[in-house]
Amino acid sequence: MTDAANRDTAPMERLLTPDEIARLLNVQKATIYAWTHFGFIPHIKVGRLLRFREKDVLKWLEARSTKGSKSRVPDLRIVEKRKIS
Repeated sequence: MTDAANRDTAPMERLLTPDEIARLLNVQKATIYAWTHFGFIPHIKVGRLLRFREKDVLKWLEARSTKGSKSRVPDLRIVEKRKIS
């Protein structure tokens, strides 16, 4: 089979709606529209419809996640002082 034939028979990638993305990220749908307007979140326009590739959104989220730093341990004496005061 040729590459073109494989593309024709390959399952279509899942596209999410603004409602689904808003639920996934626990934000208002208006926030999703604002983010797309400013190019903050990866999206696709299908005619007049706004859609999101699931894999692109997951990659976008991963790029924005932060990792905890094991090298910075809080000084517990400061924490205890604040509790006492």
